[in-house]
Parts: sequence; C-alpha cells; structure tokens
Amino acid sequence: MEGERPAGRHEMDNAAFLQALAAIENPLRFASRNQFENLQRVRDLENTLARAAGRARDAASSPVFVAKVDAFLALLPAPNEAMSTRVKHFQKCVQLLGEIRDLAEKDSADTPQRSNVKESKAKPVARAKLKKPNPKPHATVEPAATATPKPIKKRSQAPKEVSALGPNTSVQFVKGVGPKTAQAFAFRNIDTIEDLLRFLPRRYENRQTGTPISGLEDGANATVEGEVITKDFRRMRGRRTLDVVIGDDTGHLYLKWFRVPGGTFIERFKKGVVIQASGSVARYRGKLQIVHPETKVLDAISPLVPDGHDGAIIPGYLEVEGVRPATLRAIIERVLSVTDRMEDRLPAQLREKHHFQSLGQCLWNLHQPPADISVDALRDMDTLWHRRLIYEELLMLQLVVLRRKAEASGDPGLAFEPDLSGVDIAKQAFDFDFTDAQSRCLQDIEADLLQPSPMNRLLQGDVGSGKTAVALTAAILAAKAGFQTALMAPTELLAEQHARTALKILPRLGVRVGLLTGKLSAPERRRILEELELGMVDIVIGTHALIQGSVRFKRLGLGIVDEQHRFGVMQRARFLEQGMESTGAVPHMLVMTATPIPRTLALTVYGDLDVSIIDELPPGRTPVLTKKFREAERERVYKQVEAAVEAGQQAYVVLPLVEESDKEGMENIRDATSTHDELQHGLLHHLKLGLLHGKMGTDEKDRVMRAFSAGQLDVLVATTVIEVGIDVPNASVMVIEHAERFGLSQLHQLRGRVGRGAAESSCLLIARSTQSEDAWRRLAIMEETTDGFKIAEEDLEIRGPGDFVGTRQSGLPVLSIANLARDQKILLLARDDAREILERDPDLLEDDHRGVRASLDAVWQDRLSLAKIG
Repeated sequence: MEGERPAGRHEMDNAAFLQALAAIENPLRFASRNQFENLQRVRDLENTLARAAGRARDAASSPVFVAKVDAFLALLPAPNEAMSTRVKHFQKCVQLLGEIRDLAEKDSADTPQRSNVKESKAKPVARAKLKKPNPKPHATVEPAATATPKPIKKRSQAPKEVSALGPNTSVQFVKGVGPKTAQAFAFRNIDTIEDLLRFLPRRYENRQTGTPISGLEDGANATVEGEVITKDFRRMRGRRTLDVVIGDDTGHLYLKWFRVPGGTFIERFKKGVVIQASGSVARYRGKLQIVHPETKVLDAISPLVPDGHDGAIIPGYLEVEGVRPATLRAIIERVLSVTDRMEDRLPAQLREKHHFQSLGQCLWNLHQPPADISVDALRDMDTLWHRRLIYEELLMLQLVVLRRKAEASGDPGLAFEPDLSGVDIAKQAFDFDFTDAQSRCLQDIEADLLQPSPMNRLLQGDVGSGKTAVALTAAILAAKAGFQTALMAPTELLAEQHARTALKILPRLGVRVGLLTGKLSAPERRRILEELELGMVDIVIGTHALIQGSVRFKRLGLGIVDEQHRFGVMQRARFLEQGMESTGAVPHMLVMTATPIPRTLALTVYGDLDVSIIDELPPGRTPVLTKKFREAERERVYKQVEAAVEAGQQAYVVLPLVEESDKEGMENIRDATSTHDELQHGLLHHLKLGLLHGKMGTDEKDRVMRAFSAGQLDVLVATTVIEVGIDVPNASVMVIEHAERFGLSQLHQLRGRVGRGAAESSCLLIARSTQSEDAWRRLAIMEETTDGFKIAEEDLEIRGPGDFVGTRQSGLPVLSIANLARDQKILLLARDDAREILERDPDLLEDDHRGVRASLDAVWQDRLSLAKIG
C-alpha cells in the first residue's frame, strides 16, 4: 500500500485512521447494545456516523481504506427508515467496520516500525472492537450481540504531572480518568483535554446560601438542606430504587434515585441525619422532588461551600453516563491550567474590535466563576465570556455557509434553453391560474435554470400553497430543454401522489413520467431503469430507490427533493453524483419544504441557498378552525369527530407516543396504541378506526394509509408519522391529544393535513390542565393565526432552534453554545464579519486568519464537505 511512503509516516497515518475508526465505533457500539435496544436513544446516529466516517476517509492511508469507508457510508440507512430496516443496515455496518479495523491493524502490524517514530504518535489508542454479526440468514431481524468492550490500552509511560498535559492530550491521562470513564467521555465526543475544557456548564447553582424547602419552585435548580425523615429502598425489575424524604422547618422534599450507587451510599440516609441535596426540582403527582440529586451529609443545617471548590457558584454539566457530577467537576478542575496553552484561533483584529478576552480566560471563568459574578447572567449565557464563545461559533458557521455558497457558484452547470417560458408552460399544464406568489417563485427558478451555474434553491411554502405545481413546471422546462428530472419524496405514498398528479398533466405536454419505488417488482424495476438510462423517461418520481447505485440517467439536469429536511446530506450528495456521471456537470437542485422557517434560522441553515417563498394560499382554500380544550372536555371533542363522520367526513387523532411508557413523568401520557383500543371500545365504538405509527412495517403502514385514503376507515389514530405524506381531502377534523407536548410548528404541520377539501375543517387541541398556564397560553397562538411564518417565529422564540427543521441533517454543524433565537444580534454581527473576511481574504491565507482556517479544516472539515450539498 503506497510503497513509496516511508514506514514511519505510514505508521503514523495508520494510527490516525485507527483513531478515526474508534470515533465511528463508539456510538455504534452503544446503539447496538442488547440487540440494538439503545438505537432509539441515540439521536441523529446516521449523520453522526457519516461525519465520523468522513474524518476516517480523510485519514485513510491508502485507496483500499478509502473504498472501504465509502462502502460503509453507502450502507448507512436513511434516518426515517423503519426500525427493522435500520437494524439490518447497522448490522451490516458493524460487520464491515470490524473488517476495516482488522485490515488496518494487520496493515500496521505488517509495517516495519522505525525507531525515530515516537510511540505517542505512532501507536493508536486501542478501542473496543465491535462484534461482527452472525452472517447466517434469519426469518426475523436478529441484531448483533452486544460487544464486550475491551479495556483501553494505556501507553507505557503516561504523563505523571498535570504540567505535562496539553490541549491535545487524551483525557485518559488525566488523574481520575480510567478506561471506563474515557469511554463514557467518548460518547460525549470528548477525546482530548481541549474537548473536555470546551464541554461547558449548562447551569449554575449558588450554594453559598441554602433555599428553604417552602421556597422551591418547579423547574428550578436548587440546593436545600434537611433532616432525613424516611427512607425506602427497593429492588424491582432488575433496578435498585431509593426514595428519601427530607424536611426542614418549612416543608418536605422527596429525593429519588432510579439507579442507586453501590458501596455505602444508602447507609448515609439514616433517620435524623442532615442532608444537603442539589439538583433540578420537579413537581410529580403534586409533590416536589429532585431525581438523582447530589447529596452530602452535614453536621447541622447551615450554609456550606462544597469541599474542593474555591467559590460558591457551582457549575452543572450535561450528564456523562457513569460519571458522578462531583467527579466530573473535579476532573475538569484538574486540567484548568491547560487553558493557558490552548491556541486562540479567533483573529486578533476581531478580539480587539469586540473587546473579547482570550479563549483561555473565558473557559477558565466559565468552569470556575468568580464569586462576585451574577448567577443569573451565567445561567442566561449573558456574560462577556459566553458572548465571545457564541460569537466565535457563529463566525465559524457563517464562514462555512458563505464559503460553500462561493464554491457552489464555481461548479460547472447546465444552461437550459426551453422553447417556452415557465408562465406559458404553466398555463398549458394546469387548469387554474398560479397565484402571484407561485408566479414569482417560478420566475426565480426559471432565471436560475437559464444560467450555466447550478441552481441551489429552497422553495418554501405552507401546506397547500402550490409548491408541487411550481416544481412540476420546472420539470417540464427541463424536459423541453432535453434534460431529465428526478423528484425524490420521503415516503412511497407521497411519491405515488406526486406521480398521479404528474401523470394527469405531463403526458399531454409530451413529457414522459416514471415511478421508481422499493415496491416495484423486479421486471418493473428493470424496465424503468433501462428507460432512464436510455433517456426514455423525462421525469422520474420516487423515494430513496432513486439514489441507489444501479440507477443511471442519460441526462439528469434537475433534482427536486420534497420535504428536504427529511433526507440526510449523503442522499442528496448521491443526486449530484448521478448528474455529474450523466452530463459532466452539476445538476440544478430545487429543495422544497412545507415547514415555515424563521428568517434567522433560514439565514444559518440555508444560508447558501437562494430562497423563494410562496406566501399565499390559492383562492378557495377554507381556513382550518383551531380550538383548544382542557382534558375535562375530551368527550365533547369526540362528539365533534362523531358528527363529522356522520356527515360523511373522516378524522385524524394524533398522539405523542406509540405505546404506553413507564418512564418517569410519562406514565400519564396517552399513546396511540392504547388510545386506539380505548376509542374503538368506547367513545367511537360504532366507527371504523385504523392505527398508524412509526414502529409498523412499511407494508403495514402503506396498507393502513391506503385504506384511510380510500374511505374504508372513518378515523385514523396515529403518531406524527402522518405529518408528511398523506393527502386525504375528505378528512376534515384533526384531534391532537397532549397538544402541550408538541412544538407550535409541528402543530401547524399536522393541522395542514386537514382543510384540503371543500368541507369546513377543524383542528381540536386537547391539553392537560395540569400543565403550566404558559403552555395553555402558547396554544392560543394556534387559535389566533394560520400564518405559518408567524407561528415559526413564535416557536423559535419559545423552543430555541433544537432540531427545528432537521438541522442535524442539513450538513451544518450542530451548535454547542449558540442559540439562534437568543443570539440573533450576535449572528448578524458574525455574518457581517465573515463576509468582510472572505471579501478581503477568500482563502484565509493572511497570518491573522490562519487560526480560523485551521479550525475550519480540523474541526469543521467533514461538515464543509457534506454541507456543500444543501
């Protein structure tokens, strides 16, 4: 393998590759435990693995390993696949990953070592291997057995003094961090001391003065002191639980542990002993409690500063599984001195311009705040130290967005030369007039298609605003110019709906339509593939089947992705590859979403896309009447459902859970499965009900959806799986149970499933009266407006960006400290600075910009390569 490379150099490259493999193995090993029972607990696993694999690909020491990693990437499932399908894909990933590691380790062993290569650089940190799944076929899915982690091998001579540690030192060399703790850190993407120091507190507590129990508030983080009144220790269903009640002169507080630490932990809670407890206060069944609090035995009730901490302000971190909060704080305190040696990559000119402190000063003060700082300012992330780190993160993000937009503009594209204009084609194709907003968006798209640089445009519009008509007109323009179009939808049902619409319109204009989904028979699939490759199909509509390796186009000129946030970046990357293979140029890309995206979020998530917005509905659409109800009014709500069905209409009932949950705080949340049974034998016993949720197989889901679409079912009880892909004009009522548990934008999306026909439609929101009045008032926004953009702005303000429109799949980095709702002013400031930097120094070659370039290349490199897809 690359025989010209010196052995020592090759060995170091292999070490980097093996370490990159470990970053893939860690989350995959966790997800595969106990027959993949952890798979649902790992959010965004597919994209996490894709990013890690991208780093491994960059570190690969030979073309053989590059090809192996590419094969691994191809095996990754789509995030919205059925659970059984995901498990099958991940089983294959586990097997291939084991083969790659075996090959890499053999390659390392076969390479002669050179004496001048230091062990610390040449020898990788050994990570636990994943067991290969049994290759024998099974009738049912048999996930791989849980891998038994091997202990992390320590280097022969680890640094003994803290002063010997540096930012890039592995965390396993910090005092108090053994192999097990290092693996726990790895699940939080903490591999080095710099990673550990950038793992910032998420909350702060002032423990200088205790809070009386009567002064506790639901949702607050607090420290209280009280005398142990009762203790109840139980073993149940393999778990050891502990309930302790403490009290002071003002009241009682309940402490609860679902996983009881070993040793003498339980013995400390003897009746009459004074305990200090810290944690998040929650009200459960009318009583205030702290789950898994930090506790300390006191001599008496009195203010106390915890041992080993200089200040009274205590930082709180996200949970690291298996590491006690006090232990985590102690580990971080041991390496705070390393902040002095961390490279500050923010340009000096910008630090001076905005009066920012150094990176080291900011990190030190956030991990160990001075006693005179405002705790409220720390909690609100409103300190100078927070603002500097938020600014730096947003600056890097804006540089990513602006650079990838500049790169995309230089790609070779295709200039369409259709015989007719888009407006003329729309008049021929449709028996209705486009709205002004549709016409405006069509003109934007047409202008892009006539240019030799590839279009990269987001078409945004509410449910029912006419996005599909605009997209099909663009496909006709492509066909008239001699190019093919591929339209990808997230579900087979939605793909079939698009195909039915296209078949009614396009053939009479001479445009040939094909449908490619996973349900086709082998002969049908072969036929459509041959027609695509021969150019006998002008527009093909389908699901993920469109981007499989066997699909070849003759002249792919336009890719359309519906509900774009439902697809990972790797799927969209394949679209671009198919275009390059068939024409030698990057195809035009049009991505559509019905999710109204706030301006601030769009500026960041889709900052490299040109955005067209259909901001008006076609005439004749009946607004959906929305009304909220308390739980006590539930029977009244279902009377309305009954009345609608008697009038010949259909209804949806949406719930937040698939099945009953015994998780803390979820016991009283209704689920789809039991609610379906309850309604079928109760309030709606005389109606025909169907059940639909994400755990059902694809065929079963399709069967239920088709039955509902055909009018064979009166009521469909479902989870949010109906949010996309169901168009039933006869459905005029939607009931959403536990509406307080949904975001406003999701409620708006769900509401869009009704009001698609001529009948008056309604959306009935049932909220638990025990929830806070804030949640009740929040739902009033849904009653007041059907403006999706206004709702989206409110939702962003309330919830923060989170995974608002699948930003984790967008190819953009997940923000660790910045909040797009809270930090809008800083975002705009960072965007202006990023634009100025790139205008003056597009390649970031100036001395003051080398740190920024290094950060982009080292930390955000995989995001840059994937994010180009849009």
